[in-house]
Amino acid sequence: MIKSMQRPRGLLWALCFMAALSLAAQNQEGIVPPPLNVVKIELKHVGPPAASDSLILANIRVKAGEPYMPISVDDDVRSLYATGYFKNIRVNEEPADGGVKLVYVLQGKLLLTDIRITGNKEISTSKLKKTLTSKVGQPWNDKKVLLDAQ
Repeated sequence: MIKSMQRPRGLLWALCFMAALSLAAQNQEGIVPPPLNVVKIELKHVGPPAASDSLILANIRVKAGEPYMPISVDDDVRSLYATGYFKNIRVNEEPADGGVKLVYVLQGKLLLTDIRITGNKEISTSKLKKTLTSKVGQPWNDKKVLLDAQ
């Protein structure tokens, strides 16, 4: 019975010793390194730009010179998607002198450039245009119904 009680105690000491060694190996001097700063924010468009750089930067709260926090970058990506202008957004984090450079790779949705109504005989073109929910210059949403079925 005494032997079974000693094993867990020995295991506990071994685990504590390994944890202490691990901490010492991670930080030999006991100094926590300062957080990385965002050195630069770069915008790269895939295809034609869906929105102006000023609109994009207005929706990015992370700024150069501030500490790098991945959760803030995630919030900014959600904010950019919420504008409705983007189909795909990716943020690459590149090491830079003194911190990290964030590269936002943006693929915009197609923009609606023209609406043509042809073949209508029973309903006038002006009445049909009044029922349109999409407008020229807005991002094309292929899931959105252009005409109200009623």
